[in-house]
Amino acid sequence: LTLAHALCGYPGVVLACSRGTFSSSPLRLDEIRAILEGRDIPPEARPLQFRLHRAGHRHPRSKAPSPQVTPASPTPIGDGALDPLWRAINLWAAGSARRSDVEKVIDSLLADLPLLEASSSSEEERLHHRRSLLVVQFIESFMTSRRRYRPSTLAKKLGILRESIVEAPLEIDLLRIDDREEATEVAWDTMALHHGSPGHMRNVRSCLRQFFRFMNEVYGCPQPDWGQIRITGEPPSVQPPLITQSQIERILRTIERNPKDAPSEPLSVAVLLAYYCGLRVSEMARLTLQDLVMGVDPILVVRRTKTRSGRRRLPLAALLPKKYKSALKWYVEFRLMDQGSSAPLIPDSGGKAYSPPALSARLARACSKAGFPITAHDLRHNFASWTMLRCFAFRYRDESLMPIWEDFEHNELFGRMDVVELAQLMGHADPLVLLNVYAVSYTHLTLPTN
Repeated sequence: LTLAHALCGYPGVVLACSRGTFSSSPLRLDEIRAILEGRDIPPEARPLQFRLHRAGHRHPRSKAPSPQVTPASPTPIGDGALDPLWRAINLWAAGSARRSDVEKVIDSLLADLPLLEASSSSEEERLHHRRSLLVVQFIESFMTSRRRYRPSTLAKKLGILRESIVEAPLEIDLLRIDDREEATEVAWDTMALHHGSPGHMRNVRSCLRQFFRFMNEVYGCPQPDWGQIRITGEPPSVQPPLITQSQIERILRTIERNPKDAPSEPLSVAVLLAYYCGLRVSEMARLTLQDLVMGVDPILVVRRTKTRSGRRRLPLAALLPKKYKSALKWYVEFRLMDQGSSAPLIPDSGGKAYSPPALSARLARACSKAGFPITAHDLRHNFASWTMLRCFAFRYRDESLMPIWEDFEHNELFGRMDVVELAQLMGHADPLVLLNVYAVSYTHLTLPTN
């Protein structure tokens, strides 16, 4: 349906499928155009029955009959410069094109848009083609990045940038923004062009932040102050609190029936893996018993994760305190007695794997019951903060901080660890994400002057 809307170019028209007989034959492009233009097609060649309706009319599934709507004449999407890229990405998302087809369109636009900009008759038209070129270069950077993005994600980003950057009534050259204040004003103006739910507005802000970061890295343009751009209804950003090991033990006492046997409950295992190993909720929900290799030096293998760089092997012998290793080994052996190795490591009450939202909610309730209103992702933040502090303590032999990890083994490894290796423990490809997002301040701790 998205493909039909993109190809035929009817702005404001929603293509809805009514309840009818489904067929295995595909819907050809000429049939899509016939449906949108109001022409009838033979019933035997009609795999789906469609109706057109505009905003303000009743949905075809409603009881009241929908009024007959005559489609307007086709109009191009945008100014036409980015139409080939828009169609190619949507065809790729629908499985009707390949990645190489999109790359050919990008190469063609990168060659044609500078010529269109040079031959523009007005300043407004020149800026319009320059903004189109910047958007194409931004999409190309996503295509060539190490992370493999879905075609639907690229289509969503291109749609946001077309409305925010290319078709926006901006009278300023994005490459000639002088200072941070001016960049913030431009970002604010582009955000104001969108309306929708807070979730949609967060997606718009995230896409614009990526675009302005690309402008900063490639052209040296100043970055906006995104802290000044707030979304209506969005709670203020709060720095995750620094949680101590004694507070984690208090959370485990709330979960466990017998705190001395911790971890014996699946939720306790989740707390330990999030706080001491820095696992994401989605990673913990997908772990199985075979991912935990118990031995002299136990290892946790994270296979199914958010990104390709998130696949990693975590040395539990160095990350977990000594008192939890034997209990964790007993937990795995007890589970393997009556379940296979493919059983979830952290099951729910029915023995099935948690969904990530359900596991996150259970962890948040357990922490709140213990008196700490924190989330599972706050525990991951604390892993980054405490591990970075551990590296600092054992690299510079700080006697005031080293006793914090006296119940841990292999502390000398952290004295030789750099920020790249720590980012790999977190499952990040870029160490700057660790430094800018996950590391909290230690202003309440007494650190040496050097």
